[in-house]
Amino acid sequence: EIMWFAAKGAYRFPEEAKRLMSVFSVPRVRATPETHPNQKPVKLLETLLLSLTKPNDLVLDCFCGSGSTGVACANTGRKFIGIDLDPHWTQHAYRYCRVRSRQFHA
Repeated sequence: EIMWFAAKGAYRFPEEAKRLMSVFSVPRVRATPETHPNQKPVKLLETLLLSLTKPNDLVLDCFCGSGSTGVACANTGRKFIGIDLDPHWTQHAYRYCRVRSRQFHA
């Protein structure tokens, strides 16, 4: 899958961040009746967030599905806005973030 990264104005990688490789290999999320068809591993998203953003940065996921990005944001100290057209997945993402993240504030 493709993930896009965009920044307004000049972007500088956080000084403490390691440069990322262009291809990642991570175990996929095991399919169950509760998983979204395109659910991303939280560990992958945490790696990307730590390398591309700073603590307290705002992350927007316009297709948040299950909410994995929200969990990764909470776990790494980033702010999160998640959007999804399907009300079922919006509610699922909210519950998933509350249960899976170490610190989630609704």
